[in-house]
Amino acid sequence: MKKKSLFKTILINIGIFIGFLIVLNFLIISGWEVRRFVNYLKSDVLGRKTEKVDPRALLPNYNNEDWAKEYFNDFNKLRDDNYKSYIGWRKTAFKSKYINIDSSGIRITPQVESVKDSVTEIVFLGGSTMWGTGAPDASTIPAFFANNGNGDYKIENFGESGYRAMQSYIYLMLNYNKGYKTDWVISYDGVNEAVGFLNNNDPISTYPEARMRQKLQAKKDLSKFVTDLTYRNYFIGSIENTITRIKSKQLKAPKLHVILSQERTDLVARSLLDAWLAMFDLAKKNNSNFLAVLQPNAALGEPNIDHLTFDKYESLLIKTYDQLYIRTRELLVEDKKYIGLKEHVLDLTHSFDGEEIYYIDWCHVSPNGNKIIAKKIKERIEQNKIKN
Repeated sequence: MKKKSLFKTILINIGIFIGFLIVLNFLIISGWEVRRFVNYLKSDVLGRKTEKVDPRALLPNYNNEDWAKEYFNDFNKLRDDNYKSYIGWRKTAFKSKYINIDSSGIRITPQVESVKDSVTEIVFLGGSTMWGTGAPDASTIPAFFANNGNGDYKIENFGESGYRAMQSYIYLMLNYNKGYKTDWVISYDGVNEAVGFLNNNDPISTYPEARMRQKLQAKKDLSKFVTDLTYRNYFIGSIENTITRIKSKQLKAPKLHVILSQERTDLVARSLLDAWLAMFDLAKKNNSNFLAVLQPNAALGEPNIDHLTFDKYESLLIKTYDQLYIRTRELLVEDKKYIGLKEHVLDLTHSFDGEEIYYIDWCHVSPNGNKIIAKKIKERIEQNKIKN
């Protein structure tokens, strides 16, 4: 009798425990779904009234700029998940008052439609600084260039967030293969090359390489749909991950840092110059002129950055630019491989020196900065026309 009573008690306790787990699992999932629903109400139903203001919109760069808050609200909705072979990604099509992206992932450049028989066609390449982070469609570098040309130019902006020069080269090649024609190719680079210094990257790696590698190497024993709806996903999974890390003696994730050796600096600098050299050769074969622009950043020169604070990631990248730019300039002079490229490089490193505020972070600028860059590039293009 006592054995039956003990057995019954054990079964009752097991049942209570299992019931507790089921109820707890239900509450966790319900809480998560409620949270998602509340976020949905805030973003899609109530709109901007409940959305937080992006702190960049409050920088002194945007004093008296009524569009800034709405612009950054739109900017934070953009997605870079449109996977493309060889180049990695393009932005998904988007339409708003200040940001418009077509189905190919190309940002729209508002410009005067020329009534002349012939115009000079120019395509701009680069990362997010060329794409125009921090500026509406009409205030990007390509847009300022176009509108200062009084209809003499037809402009396209091939810039994309995170692109290194090699990605821009491949994207240009893919477009040439489809029959694309342009008179000028202008590539605006330097800042994104810094990811080649990160210890979890190779010198030619793109921004998301390490993250993509981790995702592809992760074990997926059960479908995500099943594990996301189970108690195991919330509790047992974390325990298993901890045990795995202990077994592999990785109690902490490897600390991110930059490798600033002479060898790494040389490799990263050469990856930039080799991409420019390849673009130059490709442009020439397609009857296009070429100009490479070494872009400014907040780490170099004497810009006014008193209004900024940099996060850990930005601070890491900032450490690399002095050595990278110095080595890039040295190679343009010392290495015979790049001698023919030198006259096609425009160094704008010091474009933002002085008291005026341009930067909104370690590399992106407000429209006043884009206007200056567009003017300097246009002056260089006009000089080339005079020579020819």
